Amino acid sequence: MGSSIKASEVGQYPGTRMMGKISIEQLLQTMKEVTQQLIELEVTEENVPLLEELQLKQNSLRVSADELFDRSPQNPLPHNLIKLIQECMELEQIFMAKLQSHYAEFAFQIQSFKNASMANQRYQSYYAQTEGYFVDEQK
Repeated sequence: MGSSIKASEVGQYPGTRMMGKISIEQLLQTMKEVTQQLIELEVTEENVPLLEELQLKQNSLRVSADELFDRSPQNPLPHNLIKLIQECMELEQIFMAKLQSHYAEFAFQIQSFKNASMANQRYQSYYAQTEGYFVDEQK
């Protein structure tokens, strides 16, 4: 996994140094790899810390990329950078669809639990008393 980039380390990335600084292309490539890891990560309770770590890393990479583009604008962008940006955006859309799917699934499960709980509370009082007399008011 490696260490994540902090906002204070903009332009530098410990894993891939290029004369002390990372190039925009390397930064975008790293962002693409992190997004791919997010897509491949199974969303389970055990993986929540890893999911959060990868999302924080992805966010810091975005901030770093924005700052690098601001510092050294390239107009027009080279074709390889445009292609990398498009790939990152496509992967991000896939990841967002995955998250939305999991959200819908979890929301359905939560609603099912709430419905079961309400049903249990409605009928629980009829079965709570196991000892005592039964009075049939119908007779």
